[in-house]
Amino acid sequence: MGYEQTSWAETEGWVGSEIQLVCIDPAAPFGNPFRFHLRLFRQGSLTVGAGHFELLIPGTAEHEVLGWDFARDFVTFDALRAGVLAPPAPVGLIPAGSFREIRYPVYKSLYDAAQASTPEGVGLRMLLEALGLPVFPEVLPPGEPVPIPTLGYGLALVPDFVFVPAAEKIRTKYAADYDVVAPKPFCNPTGSEYVKLEGRVHFDLGVRGDESGNFLRTYDIKGRLQVTPWNPIANVPVGKPSPAKIREQHAAVLTDRYGQIYESASQELLGKDEQSLSWVLAAGEFDRYFQKEQCGR
Repeated sequence: MGYEQTSWAETEGWVGSEIQLVCIDPAAPFGNPFRFHLRLFRQGSLTVGAGHFELLIPGTAEHEVLGWDFARDFVTFDALRAGVLAPPAPVGLIPAGSFREIRYPVYKSLYDAAQASTPEGVGLRMLLEALGLPVFPEVLPPGEPVPIPTLGYGLALVPDFVFVPAAEKIRTKYAADYDVVAPKPFCNPTGSEYVKLEGRVHFDLGVRGDESGNFLRTYDIKGRLQVTPWNPIANVPVGKPSPAKIREQHAAVLTDRYGQIYESASQELLGKDEQSLSWVLAAGEFDRYFQKEQCGR
């Protein structure tokens, strides 16, 4: 359960990640609160895997990436443990250092929780240290995003198994309860406007495969939230609440010769001056991207 993403290589150009894998507690498909998330992109005879270790942000259905190398090593270990790989070979990707960042409010909550002397706090501290992230007594600069460390290389995994397709049908449903103060997600050009989001969003994921190896994924998201203008410093409302309507439809198809992902989404803030954000993303046999933001009259 994640947004659609694309990758590009000279082999096939733009392709989508029809296949997404996660390592989770089955009762918590979004993470409890952490999860490993792996996206697979087919490029000719090769498959590119993008793995990340991420946190479910409390009070939302959104995730924040905390580490790349940890996810790479976990996927490699899991495949080696299954006995289906030749020894992996390193592949240079980017210079060692860091890639992307963790937003300060998200990391600050982990940083503070890791200072507790409880078993949970000690375990969290060990995890953050293993990820190469700052922990007390290191100083966390106020308001500054935290770089995500990386050694800059991937691993080439060469499988050694025979794929025997079988018919299977799986459906996963999940409801996320929103209760969070966050930057207004659209019609907020300076980023200075905050809102409190409250309500429930429903997620419905269906995956089907057949004896020929054909794969189909559908994923629907819908819900209603109450959106209240908010002062995050004083932690008080600064305006009247308005309803918001959330809707997304996803589809992915993968066969021996065909691959396609599609995502259509809309977020509508209903009130005196209606505001909305909508987009369409497609990649594979046909590529398309479109986004429209409407900010009142």
